[in-house]
Amino acid sequence: MAKGMEVKATHQRGTNNDLVKREGERIVSEVARMRRDLGYSQARLAMAAGIKQPVVARMETGVNSPRLDTILKVLLPLGKTLKIVDLH
Repeated sequence: MAKGMEVKATHQRGTNNDLVKREGERIVSEVARMRRDLGYSQARLAMAAGIKQPVVARMETGVNSPRLDTILKVLLPLGKTLKIVDLH
């Protein structure tokens, strides 16, 4: 690979990683907002989602990045799901 192509590929990966991080943070922030708007505690949401309360806490505080199946489990009791849309 030519030197210029290598730099471009590395920059693209960095940009993609930044986008993934921002979108993950946005989704988790929305989940937390919906939970609070509905008056659910972390424990209530966790029970309804079939997961443990510390999983919700770690997700909301950014301690870890939740797996896709965890996000989907948490969204269901909130009456939500994910949808794939075009970036542009």
